[in-house]
Amino acid sequence: MVDDAKPVSETATRAIFVAAVLILILRLAVGWGHFQSSEPDAGMMLALGVMGLGFLVCGLTAVSRVRTAASQLFVLYCLGQAVHWGGPPEVASQNLQVAIWLVYFLISMLGISAILHFTLLFPSRWLLADRRVTRLFLYGPIALAALLAVFRMVLAGPRGDGLQSAFFALEMLQINLYGLLASIVIAIRFARASRSERRAGLSVMLAGVLLGQLPYLTASILAPDVAQPLTLFFLLIPIAVTLAILKVGDIDRAPY
Repeated sequence: MVDDAKPVSETATRAIFVAAVLILILRLAVGWGHFQSSEPDAGMMLALGVMGLGFLVCGLTAVSRVRTAASQLFVLYCLGQAVHWGGPPEVASQNLQVAIWLVYFLISMLGISAILHFTLLFPSRWLLADRRVTRLFLYGPIALAALLAVFRMVLAGPRGDGLQSAFFALEMLQINLYGLLASIVIAIRFARASRSERRAGLSVMLAGVLLGQLPYLTASILAPDVAQPLTLFFLLIPIAVTLAILKVGDIDRAPY
């Protein structure tokens, strides 16, 4: 059973911090590499790298100030987003490149599952979060993706490429579905929250989720050519969630 008010261990916090530092180094390397290249979107790639760093800063700020299971899930989400927006470094070996890509996609998927899990714990724990079927729904796709990744590394040729395509399709489905569900859960929590709970951070979190997504989603429908730069608004999401976590702190509330 996960308790959103239970402090996470020092070992877990240090492991997350080390992982964040490693991702930070890779983000800087990848972003600078794109900036120095002759690619026409090099500036955008660097901007996305900076956004990834912003996610990491928000996650580490939250988990360092409020050490709960919810904040730990949030920092995992931030790690996944930093990986998702930057992509892995390029290496000469094709097999090694594929392996790195698969690991990065698994981390990205873990982050999306973590943020949906987070919405079930914050600011109070829903009983739904403790059910086995919920855990299976949250993390089952990652286990399946890991299995596909293992087969992809073992197999070669067209069969391996087919598994890689299936892996990417699963990852994109999980990102879009779980991201939508997380937004819906936040909206439900806001609708059911008391005035004090809204003032404590839910209002800020909901505003960040809406303002972070609406510009990109609107442009994707009305003006797809200008949609990509608007992904930078996504940084409002971790900023808002971090503020909400810091406001609520580690207050323990009874589940719904």
